[in-house]
Amino acid sequence: MVFKLVERAEHGHPMKLTAFGEKVAAATREALADVDQKRFAQAGERLLPSRQRERRVITGQGG
Repeated sequence: MVFKLVERAEHGHPMKLTAFGEKVAAATREALADVDQKRFAQAGERLLPSRQRERRVITGQGG
């Protein structure tokens, strides 16, 4: 199955996303935001003192 993501540019009109293209773009933005949040959480975890990080790993506590 093939879906068009964009409509071709015509003289005087720029290329634009189709309805399906808009859905793909929204899903992509959401996925990238989720990745950024995970990276932010991991960076914050690295800021904890090493003993506290070790305790979280051993006990399974923390996010």
